[in-house]
Parts: sequence; structure tokens; C-alpha cells
Amino acid sequence: MSEEKTKNEDNNIKRLEDLDLKDRKILLELDKNSRLSVSRLAKMVGLSKEVTNYRVKRLIASGVIKQFHTVFNVGALGYVSYRLLIKFRGASPLLEKEMAEFFMASDIVQAVFRAEGDYDLFVWVACREVNRFARLWEEFFMRYGNNIGGHRLSIFTSVDYYHRDYFVGREREGTGVAFISTGQMQKTDEVDWSIMRLLAADARIPTVEIARRVGLVPKSVVRRIALLEEKGVIAGYRTLFDLEKLGILYYKIHFSLQELAPEVYKRFRTYVRTSPNAIYYNELIGGWDLEFEVQVRSGEELASILADIKSRFGRHIREYHLLRYREELKYLFLPAA
Repeated sequence: MSEEKTKNEDNNIKRLEDLDLKDRKILLELDKNSRLSVSRLAKMVGLSKEVTNYRVKRLIASGVIKQFHTVFNVGALGYVSYRLLIKFRGASPLLEKEMAEFFMASDIVQAVFRAEGDYDLFVWVACREVNRFARLWEEFFMRYGNNIGGHRLSIFTSVDYYHRDYFVGREREGTGVAFISTGQMQKTDEVDWSIMRLLAADARIPTVEIARRVGLVPKSVVRRIALLEEKGVIAGYRTLFDLEKLGILYYKIHFSLQELAPEVYKRFRTYVRTSPNAIYYNELIGGWDLEFEVQVRSGEELASILADIKSRFGRHIREYHLLRYREELKYLFLPAA
């Protein structure tokens, strides 16, 4: 297949519907486990190894696949996760970019999203000592306080991450991956951290390459990775997609409830777990009563989801707010050691 033809095919990918079912199955399987070998992936989607490898490379070259990353349960590593939502005031686009880059440069910041709605910036910070977060916020406030229109600070207590069944238009299969929790801290050593840093940057890095770079034999690397998975330190291997290229809209929905009843939380969490468009379910101290995130192909699809939620939970909901994520500026699941 010529380079020119491949380039033209890449340029034609403007939304999810431009991909055939095989490509969408590849995206889903890599979203569920981005460390799959090409051979295993080929069997799962019903293609030859050569064709599967070509399709994966094409999806990367087109920009649909941005990164293969490893999901670490930062709670199992002893980290507390803070969520900052910031509203800008009187800031030019250039200054807004500078404010976002301030957080992106910090090694305790795991994610930075540009948003639209009640807030303009989402920031996820993970650190073991609260004074590190305090220093980061103090420095940001000293530099940009005049351009902060408002902010909201919360602490994540639990986050579930679901794979994107909507890629293939099916109901949700399987359960979510908990990658922020308040469970027991697991013991790790410097070799584990060396392995985790390599996996964080590229979940598909070959075991032999990890072994070479950390000075171990491959079997030892395999054992250590398996132990990190068993301990719940490695929660999974996922894929970062260019949602704009796929024509996907990304929203966070915040709910305030009429009553804080355990059975309502349980029913709502079950609803989110079975919804193919739901990506995250969040529980926080200092957040709204209920929060989850959805990815949809249109405003009409979002309206349909909201109508369904109102029909099921309307009498429990006092109000809700939408926050649209416009761009993922930084996305990393492993904080600085």
C-alpha cells in the first residue's frame, strides 16, 4: 500500500463513523488493554497479524491514537488526589495558555484539561504531603490571582474508569477499573518505580526493552509487573484518543441531590456502570453529590442521556450542571516518587 494512499486515508478520518467496524473493535480492545500483543489483538478482532499491525499503525499516524498509557492506582502508592476547578477572569487566550502551562510543568500534576462551562480549567494533583500542593497553589495564586474568577477544590476518594463500548455500539460489558482509591498503601522499591515510569510513558514498551533499561532479565520484569498488577498498583493499560478527530464530545455532569440516601448512590453507580457512554464515575470530598463523565457523538445524544437520567432519578435530583472538556493538555497516571 503506497504512502500517498495511506496519507489520504488518514486525512479522511474526521469522526468515529469514518472507521469501519474492525478499526472500531481495535480501538475498543486497545482501550481495554493497550498492552495486548498484535497477535492477541488480531485474534480478538478477527484479522491477520499483518493487517492488524497495519491498522494500528494507521490509527496512530492519523492521530486517532495519541498515546498508550498505564493506569496506576495512586491511592495504592500512598498519594492523595486533589481536584482543582478554576474559572478565569479577564485573561487573554495567551494568558490562559500560560496559566495552564504552569500546572502542566509540575511533576505532581497528573492531568490538565481545558474546559467550558462553570469552569475553564480542570487540574488533577497527586502528592503524599499536603504542603507540596499548598506551595503549588500559593505560587499559582501569587502569579495569577487577579485573573482567577473562582475555584473549587475537592479530594478524590474513588474514581472508576470504564472502557468505551460506544465505539462499537454495544451495551457495557465488564466492570470499571478503580485507579484512585483510599485503600492500603503497597510496598514498592526503586526498581518497581523504574519499571512503572517506563510503562507510564508507553504501555506497549516490550518487556525485553524494559529489562535492558532497568538491568534485569525479562523474566524478573514479568514477575515484577505481575506482582504490581496483583497488588492493585497497576490498575490497567489504556489508550488516549483524539476525541475531537473522532467527533466525540466529552462532558462531566455534576448532580446535587434532594437527599443523600445510600440507596440512591448505589442505584446511580449501577446506572453509570452499565451505560456505554459513561467513562468515569467520581466520588469526592468537597465535590458535588454525584459526578460522572460521558462521551457522546452529538448534543442530541447527550440530551437523550440526560432525559433518561431524569426519568429514572428525577425526584432525587435538585439540580445539575454540565462541564465540557475541550482539550486534554496533560494526561499521566504516575506521580513523581
